Amino acid sequence: MNKFLKLGVMALACTFVFSGCRIKYETGSGETDGTVGESAVESSDKAGGEILHVRYANESYTPYLEICKTEFEKKNQGVSVVLDCVSSENYIVNINNDSTTENVPDVYLVSNSDLSTAYLAGLASKVTDEEFVNRVYDKVALDACSYNGSLVAYPLSYRTTFLVYNSLYVENDEDFTFEKIKKYSEEKELTNDQMAVVEKIFNCNLTDLFMNYGYIGGYINIGGVYGSDSEKFTVCNDNSVSATGKYLELVDYFSIDKAQEYGDVVKKTVGGNSIFSIVSTDSFAEIKASGLEFRYKEFPDFDDSLVTSPLSITTAIAVNPYSKVSSLGESFAKFAAETMSDKLNEAAGMFPANKNAVINKEYPGIYSSYMKSTSKNKLQYGEQVYPLIEIALHNILNGEDIKTELQSVDAYMKKQLK
Repeated sequence: MNKFLKLGVMALACTFVFSGCRIKYETGSGETDGTVGESAVESSDKAGGEILHVRYANESYTPYLEICKTEFEKKNQGVSVVLDCVSSENYIVNINNDSTTENVPDVYLVSNSDLSTAYLAGLASKVTDEEFVNRVYDKVALDACSYNGSLVAYPLSYRTTFLVYNSLYVENDEDFTFEKIKKYSEEKELTNDQMAVVEKIFNCNLTDLFMNYGYIGGYINIGGVYGSDSEKFTVCNDNSVSATGKYLELVDYFSIDKAQEYGDVVKKTVGGNSIFSIVSTDSFAEIKASGLEFRYKEFPDFDDSLVTSPLSITTAIAVNPYSKVSSLGESFAKFAAETMSDKLNEAAGMFPANKNAVINKEYPGIYSSYMKSTSKNKLQYGEQVYPLIEIALHNILNGEDIKTELQSVDAYMKKQLK
């Protein structure tokens, strides 16, 4: 217990939304082609041209937002879009401080894990167009960007983990469980030339929780709807103990290097040195450009009875209620989230949350992994639980008892949630 107390992790004043909650919407409508409504145009005429300020902290989005800016301005004569890439430090605090000044960000990009903080501070407007939402998004994106059952931002992109395998060694296009991968390793006979190249049948990173959360993520409940219910919080239960045991078996069976960095996993994947790998959406472009032929599948379950759920992070576009051009902001958010979303991966390397985006249809296994994922939580004390789980898994990999380690996470977090 004391080892956790020394972490000193700051708590977030956020809330968690269950995937089972029904999403509520306000009545209203929106333009999907990026053209602003009549009231916004009238306001633009009176003001001699409106200016829309778009704030974000990840410069990787810059090429995509530049495209959105150019196309949006073409469709809305007299409108100017100003992109403002800022430091991620105190990001929400600075948005709050600037919202009552002339520097108010009209719309801004925000991670789903920070979204409840923004909403509770009065910095995010509820989404008002039910028809748009139903047309563009699946449940996982809606749950990730909702507060207390209401969607409070427009999901833009997602990050998650998935399985990739080299089709040179796997003739049929098929889905795999980890048990099937083990069976493949027992039955597959590689030629001498192939054995000279292949170092690993299966490979993964064990040092980063984002990469290995999926193995036990299917059986973790982080504190109920609001993240403050100690009775519902559970990391240690029969299923999570079983899943962690299977995880250990997998590591031992395939002799996974416990100190291996994620970059080494990707290097072995694109070099043809491993057949199956768990990778993240961040590495998609590098893997695709390798010259090798891969198939992309959802994060595998252990078997037919023991499931997995990878971690995901959804970035959304929030419309600031303090904005004087909120209608314009809503139009831009829809434009970026839907109309231009097919440009997102090529320009920024991100996967669009828009369920109809071409890349989600071309690579359904990756999108399926997002669909089965667990969103990084938005709850009070939520940020504490991830390093605690990471430490517990590290200790388990180094020989500590599974149940004891998971129980220690439960005990510490439930004490905090009282």
